[in-house]
This record gives sequence, C-alpha cells and structure tokens, in this order.
Amino acid sequence: MTIASYPGGKSNKKKHKILYQSIPKNINYLVDLFTGLSNFYLGINKRTKFALLNDLDSEVYSLLLCIKDKELLNKLINQVKKIQPIEKKDYYYWKSFKPPSELEKAIRLLVILNCSPNGAGGGYSNEKAHRHWYTNKIPIWKEICKLFQKTQITNFDYTLILEDIIAGKTKVDLLYLDPPYFKVAEKGKLYRNYNSIDLDRFKTYLSKIDSQWILSNRDCYEVRETFSEYYQKSYNTYNDMNNQKNKNPEIIISNYKIKSFQT
Repeated sequence: MTIASYPGGKSNKKKHKILYQSIPKNINYLVDLFTGLSNFYLGINKRTKFALLNDLDSEVYSLLLCIKDKELLNKLINQVKKIQPIEKKDYYYWKSFKPPSELEKAIRLLVILNCSPNGAGGGYSNEKAHRHWYTNKIPIWKEICKLFQKTQITNFDYTLILEDIIAGKTKVDLLYLDPPYFKVAEKGKLYRNYNSIDLDRFKTYLSKIDSQWILSNRDCYEVRETFSEYYQKSYNTYNDMNNQKNKNPEIIISNYKIKSFQT
C-alpha cells in the first residue's frame, strides 16, 4: 500500500526484510524524520499507536497533507481524474510551474513521479506516463487517509525535531532515520537534486538521544566508519533495469541491539 512510487522508498518489504524485522513490535510514538511518502510508516502502522511524519520537501509535505485531510483528498482525486493523460507539453508545464497552494504542489509532485524516469524529475518518459495514472490509487489513498488520522505531519528541518527530542520536549519510542543516501548525487544526473546530509553533524545529534533509533543508508566505508560504535547490518537490494540486476548495498545502523545484528 503506497501513495505513489517514490525514489528511495521502503515500500518493498521483501527487499528490506532485514530492516522491517529490526523494528520493535509495539511502538507508542514513532518519529519518521525523513518520511518521504511514508512508505516505512505504512509498512509498520499496525505496530504504531501514533507517528510524527516529517519531511523538509514542501511538495512531499503538501501531498501528505492532501491525503490526510478528507476535503483536500476529495479535491485531489477530482483533479487527478481531470488532468489525465499527461502529455509531454503538460509535463513540462507542471515541471516549470511554481504552485502556490498545497493542492497544486501535491499534483505537481504526482506528475513528476509518474512521468519522469525513476520519478526524479528528469526528462519526460512517454512510456511511463501512459502506462498507468493514479486513478487506480484512489481507493488506496482513502485507506491511507484513515491511517493518517493517527499521525502528525510536519515540514521542519530535521535538526529542530532532534533538538526537541534531546531536550525532552518530545518523548518517542522509536526514531526512524532515512535521510538522502551518502553521496547519492554521484549516482548520476537523475539524482543531482538529492543532497546527502553531513554525517558527522548528524552523528553528533544522534549521540545525544536516549530513545531507540535506527538509521538506513548506503553501505559504504564513510557511513560505517562514522557510526562504527553502533550496531550495523548490511544487505543488498536489486533494481531491474535494462534486463540487468543492479546491486544496491544498504546498511542499517541502530543504538539498540537486535539479534540479527553483529557489532
């Protein structure tokens, strides 16, 4: 169950089996700090009583708000039905458009995700744009709307939330962290707008947090070394592109011990 296909999302529970097996069974308060389209939360919502879903991207935030708010969701559904199919000229109109409202920001994001290669906002893919549109997602959006009633959706820089947790203003059971992967922009032009965070600064914040936290990132020397004193587990996911399986090395890091982890 997903809102839309999203770069870096954790919607495939088989690919990310190790991650999902590493999550506590009962969570009163979850903070998903870089939530994207909330695939991780949707994957564990049955274990979670309440969640704070945060993302700095204003269009991601707007889409989540539109899914949660019943009135905005109805407007989103009506607009999605009206604007299909998205032809090349429509795509470039939406790509250059600077939407002023939450609804238009949400629609622009849906267009980019559906019509560009890998959903990362590159050129127009005619095949992808005509393969399917979001009308088949409408029943799913309505189900997600119900699940989102036990969430708070925010649009803050991650440091503000971490500072509240460190100060004891926000009491959490689990903090999930899925920031832009380390040096992701180096993967190619499609990912040039995805800037990785400062690992050392990030670690400084996390070292001050008593609550349980778990981090997903690219498995590489820099990430392993920065978080060397924490529990680490690596695994691979695969993308099928051009009839080839491309290996994606992933790592999960936590401040709490899990049976499958080795230090």
